[in-house]
Amino acid sequence: MSISAFIPVFNEEKRLRYALNSLQWCDEIIVLDKSSTDMSVEIAIEFGAKVYIIPNSSSYNVAEFNYIKYCNSEWIILFTASDIIDIELAEEIKRLTQNYNFDYNIINVPYRRYILGIENKRSPWHGNYQPSVFRKSNLRIRKEEVHGAISFDSDKKYFIKNLKKYF
Repeated sequence: MSISAFIPVFNEEKRLRYALNSLQWCDEIIVLDKSSTDMSVEIAIEFGAKVYIIPNSSSYNVAEFNYIKYCNSEWIILFTASDIIDIELAEEIKRLTQNYNFDYNIINVPYRRYILGIENKRSPWHGNYQPSVFRKSNLRIRKEEVHGAISFDSDKKYFIKNLKKYF
């Protein structure tokens, strides 16, 4: 099965190349631009991404997740311009999503959040895993939520644990 990357951005020209470069293993990259005034759109096009633009929208909006419908793959990796994925982790995600006998709907990937180059384990956003890869058919968007806008029909989660360098 194929996998699509979905990246909402606003004025991310300084980080976007790094994120898109680390996603070249994906079958499709969708960049949702929220009316950037920098070179974000041009950079996304340079990397072969499909770009959709939300006019007059620079801030977070739950409606941006409606653009996930433009992803052509059953599997989606949700990404930001601040994210970078290691090739070993990408290969493991690809291996899992291409296995037709893989009976999970969500893949929780090892995730570390750094702020100003420091991993803060006391941060309310700190966690070792993030449900970043999921089946499109399992996704539900709750329009009344802000931070909990994404939910899933099934809670069949797989945790990638065999990559020791992430722990």
